[in-house]
Amino acid sequence: MKKFYFSGNEKNICIINIKTFLGESPIWVNSLKSFFWVDVYKGNINSFDIIAKKINKIKLRESVSFIKYFKNNFFFIGLKNKICILNIRNKKIKIIYTFKDLLKSQRINDAFLYQNQDLFFSV
Repeated sequence: MKKFYFSGNEKNICIINIKTFLGESPIWVNSLKSFFWVDVYKGNINSFDIIAKKINKIKLRESVSFIKYFKNNFFFIGLKNKICILNIRNKKIKIIYTFKDLLKSQRINDAFLYQNQDLFFSV
């Protein structure tokens, strides 16, 4: 069981107590007032809306490696061998690149999005 903690000046406070298999890529999106993270092997994109105090989950058909906020309601996501754009409002995914030469044991991994919107990731 994973616990997400907010670190304040005095002590850590548990804000979400959830079960994930391999939770990664936690991000805060101020404009949406939500935390986002992925559960790599379960193929879930999770979010926690701090205003509604509600956990939302998008279940994908394959493993998801990262989520990075892009703009408005759009996120970059890394699937096993694809880079995609996710519209978080309507949950539509657009594949922007597919890696055809990955070995079976390889997958897209951690990513970093620079302020100029350049996306870097590893395999």
